[in-house]
Order: sequence, then structure tokens, then C-alpha cells
Amino acid sequence: DGTKFDRENLGLKFEKRKISALVEKIEANVYYNYVDHVMDNYSLRTKSAAMFMVSNPDRETVGGRFAMTLRPAQALKLTLGADYQDNRHTLRSVANASQAVADAYAALARTEDANFKQVGVFGEGAYVLGERDRVLAGLRADRWQAQDKRATLAITGVGTVANPTANQRREKTLASGFARWERDLAEASTLYAGLGHTERFPDYWELISATKESATSRSAFGTAPEKTTQLDIGAIHRAGPWSLSAAGFYNDIADNILVQSNFAKVDPGARTPTVVRNVDATTWGGELGAAYALARDWKLDGSLAYVRG
Repeated sequence: DGTKFDRENLGLKFEKRKISALVEKIEANVYYNYVDHVMDNYSLRTKSAAMFMVSNPDRETVGGRFAMTLRPAQALKLTLGADYQDNRHTLRSVANASQAVADAYAALARTEDANFKQVGVFGEGAYVLGERDRVLAGLRADRWQAQDKRATLAITGVGTVANPTANQRREKTLASGFARWERDLAEASTLYAGLGHTERFPDYWELISATKESATSRSAFGTAPEKTTQLDIGAIHRAGPWSLSAAGFYNDIADNILVQSNFAKVDPGARTPTVVRNVDATTWGGELGAAYALARDWKLDGSLAYVRG
């Protein structure tokens, strides 16, 4: 149970518009975030046995982003930029102890268990083909780096063991992109179709937290990135106080990151830990939406969605 949450955020943003005929806007921001959580199994429930547990992870994040919007021609708008993020995680915890020992967790030293870095560059463009048609497209590349700083692992049912991925470092360059076509049938109706691909690096909660395991190892640090390709189609119509929409999608996911509880393992001894593994998946579905403006300040909105995976 989450019992204490402390979050600190500090940010600075700069933006300037209408710089020249070519440069429409530049924007930049830098930020610092700190998150400190306490979770335990006794503050919000009754415990009778002396198996009190408390976990106190924190995360320090430093990052920034820069983007420039260009107008090379009246029909073409481009956005180019880069971003950066650095995450450092530490942990202190107590397991299977008395309440007095668990309550004294704040006297323990914090130990760094993982760090993540990401540097990305991106570009996006919108081009007006004519009175009715528009094309939007974008590309992105991210360089990811992660390091497992845990020397040992506390495996339920086994005890403390050496971490098979201790001090291992992973580096990966991931690519994403999309293209979208829009057509106005009339002043109040628009059709669109888009195709996108994104690649996602596993996060801390999938690689490190709660001593996640893989299907074949006591560490999930080797989990592969997730790669999703999605097709979207849809229509939007506006008529007086009414706004109607219909959309459909189809997803093909390679190496979907699945967190699975009660996975049967024998290594040695029969155990059912939580593991992280990659599976291939597909999802598809659609949504119908309607909105009605009752008055200037009031609107009634509803939707019906269906998804199958």
C-alpha cells in the first residue's frame, strides 16, 4: 500500500514567436523532478505475524527539450527538435521483520539500483496539398541507456542471491514515425487515415522494481523493447450543435512487454513469481462519439468504444 508520497518539481520554459518569415517559433524548457514514495504492508491493514515489510524507492529526473517551428513555404510547416532525460533510482527496504524494525527504515542508507538515460531527436511536418487535403508526417530517433546497479536480489522463497545482471549496461537506438492523410469533404466533415510505428524501451517498473524476473532468469533486465505498428482511420462531422465522430484502429505489437503474475518456475524448487516477458500481440477496435451543445456553456458528450486483443 502506498502510505507516503513526496514530489518536488522545478521547471523553466522559454518561448519566442514570430522571429522571422522562416522561423515561426522557438521553445525550450528544462526541468528537475524528485519523487519519494513509501509503501508497506501494515500501516493501512492489520498484521498479526512478524512479517512487516516496507519499501522506499525514489527517483531523481533531470531533463530538457528544444524545438523550432519553421515555415519554409505557406503550405509547409516543420517542427524540429531534441530532448534529453536522466533518471536515477535508489531504494531502501525492510522485509519480514518486526514493526519496530520496519518503522526505522528511514535510518537505512539509500542504494542506487538503476539509472536510465535517453537522448532523442525528432522532426514533424504538415503540408497542405490543396483546398481539401493535408498530409502530416514525423520521424523520431531515441538513444537509450540503462544500467542495473543491484549487486544482489531478494528472491521470494529463495532468499538473497547474486544478481545475474549486476552492473550490466544496455544501449539501444529506437526509431518511431508516422504519416497521416486528412481530407475535408465539406466545411463540416473530415476523413483521415494514418499509419504509425513506435518503439518503446522497457521502464524501471518492468526491468527492476519489486525484483522482477524473466521467464528464464532471476532478473528481467534483458527484456526487449516493445515495437508497435498501428493503422488508424476515422471521420469527423459537425452540424449545428452536433459533433459526431467515428474511428477504428488495428495494432500489431512485436515483443509486447507482458508483466505476468504467478508464473510457474523451477530453478530449483517450485515457485510462482511475477515475471516480465515479451509476447507478440494484436489489438483492434473502434469508437463512436457524439456531442451536443445544449447552450453556450453546456455540452453533452458520449462515446461507445470496443477493443479486442
